[in-house]
Amino acid sequence: MMKIAKHEIHLWVVLDQEIKDPALLESYQALLSAEEEVRHQRFIFPRHRHQYLVTRALARAILAEYDQAATPENLLFVRNEYGKPGVTGFSKGSQLSFNISHTEGLVVLAVCVADYKLGVDVEYMARTADILKLAERYFSPQEVRDLNDLKVSELNGRFFDLWTLKESYIKACGQGLTIPLEEFSFELNARSIRISFSPQRNDDPERWRFWQLQPSPGHKLALAVTGKNVSDFSLSCYKGVPLQGFVQHKCQTLRSS
Repeated sequence: MMKIAKHEIHLWVVLDQEIKDPALLESYQALLSAEEEVRHQRFIFPRHRHQYLVTRALARAILAEYDQAATPENLLFVRNEYGKPGVTGFSKGSQLSFNISHTEGLVVLAVCVADYKLGVDVEYMARTADILKLAERYFSPQEVRDLNDLKVSELNGRFFDLWTLKESYIKACGQGLTIPLEEFSFELNARSIRISFSPQRNDDPERWRFWQLQPSPGHKLALAVTGKNVSDFSLSCYKGVPLQGFVQHKCQTLRSS
């Protein structure tokens, strides 16, 4: 059984494209619920179908490790009205908060105790996007000004810094894109992160803590947690393969609040 302290976050990182053993993939498929199996079969492209299978196996196998009464098969996943996932099937006192993100080549699961809310987002840095156009549409005026002050060579990295942080915030809130992205703003320095809110967004920066990490050379990850006394949190990162094993992994911290 996996233990987790009150002010601790566990990050579980999987390089999904490296998992190719047919027998292992069959064991993942055996864990799927009927609903998950239907969703699995709906994916058109094999790489998307593969990543969904690995993601569900990761969630089921790891979350079950936190409760001696749970098994990967008996966990029941639910969603709130905005689509944020939760899970039932734990014994009393073992409830967890968790969040999942995936991108090209990587899946991550973040876990903490249920007293707090988590959001995690990961992006593949080789992705291309019309950065300034997207920023003008979705970012706060200050974030757009900050982007326009950068060198062209710095734009892609900073855009994904901001994008992952904004995604982690709205995922932790659990209300999806009903939260306008321009109503909160991130200020990034060499090693620090600061969030601020517009008058329209009723929130308190003191209730939030953020991290920006590099789980692999090609990916960036943003993590958000909200609740009381968030300054006390520590991170533990693990890398491995669901149903085979994980080892502690050094996730480079780029910035934190």
